[in-house]
Amino acid sequence: MGMQERSNAPPDGWRPAGHCAIFVCDIVSYGNLARHQGIQRHLRKTLYGLLRKSFDVSGAPFDTCYWEDRGDGAIVVVPSEIDTAVLVSPLVDWLRSELRQYNEVSSEVAQIRLRVSLHVGEVHTDDVGLIGTAVNHVNRLLEAPRFKDALSASPAFLGLIVSEEVHGTVIRTGAGLPDPGDYVPVRVQVKETETIAWMRIFGDGPAEPPLSQELESAKADVTRQAWAAHLKGTAQEEPPPFEPFDLIEIAERLLAVPLMGTSEGRQQVVSYLRREVAVRIPRSSQANLDAHSIVRTCLDFPDGLEELLAVIRTFAGDSVQMRALEETITRLLTRRN
Repeated sequence: MGMQERSNAPPDGWRPAGHCAIFVCDIVSYGNLARHQGIQRHLRKTLYGLLRKSFDVSGAPFDTCYWEDRGDGAIVVVPSEIDTAVLVSPLVDWLRSELRQYNEVSSEVAQIRLRVSLHVGEVHTDDVGLIGTAVNHVNRLLEAPRFKDALSASPAFLGLIVSEEVHGTVIRTGAGLPDPGDYVPVRVQVKETETIAWMRIFGDGPAEPPLSQELESAKADVTRQAWAAHLKGTAQEEPPPFEPFDLIEIAERLLAVPLMGTSEGRQQVVSYLRREVAVRIPRSSQANLDAHSIVRTCLDFPDGLEELLAVIRTFAGDSVQMRALEETITRLLTRRN
């Protein structure tokens, strides 16, 4: 994003000092050589007109928010009394509508494609402007390569990426207007930030497909020769030679991974397994039984256990618990072979 040029506090002088929702956007290819200074000035003026109208009609009046210009975009902090949910819907929906209407009557060089990121966290200001790890985080989400590539590969003119916090409190429950199925997870690794966020590309078709390339990369990362070679050579009717107590130990290690300790986390992982595996897993409301069923069913399929660990690592990343799970499987396989 470009350098900050100026900021604007609301007429009442409010400045962020605590837990707030943060909206950040930037114009794709703002610095394209075909866009001379006059066009860039027009794009920025247009952007603020679109933002102001979208915020106002969504119940988060722009003049009640604190904002800073970022050259090719803007960062807007919303007062804590305004529900974060309005930033997901209807604000983004209004923004998409405004962009569509503008682009329909604009030349190609003047059209606007927008990346938007949302996060909630502690925000403060000093004499220069906004500060805080939450501010850094929301900007890192906007720069996620997977997110940028997905929008670039699509004809859509709006892409949204939200933090785990926003996804968990606004989208995941499915209680409001946003459809959780429209969002797909993306690993964000930008500078010192490493996290999972959720993105949606606002095209005419369905949401972006699962992260197959990232899953394949994760498989390569988590493969351990001691058990991967065994699994790859195992026929479906000959699962790895684990005893019942071995499966219990693996299930316990599985639940020690924070992601897998919640029913939501286990459901998310299962949904990313091959369909023929996922539909065969008898689910249970009891965590230990659910984990045992997941492991046992994956072992019935060639590469099923490898795939399970790859998906878990994609979401959970590297951790002491993840390594302990893999080491347990390696030890048990080595002992049984």
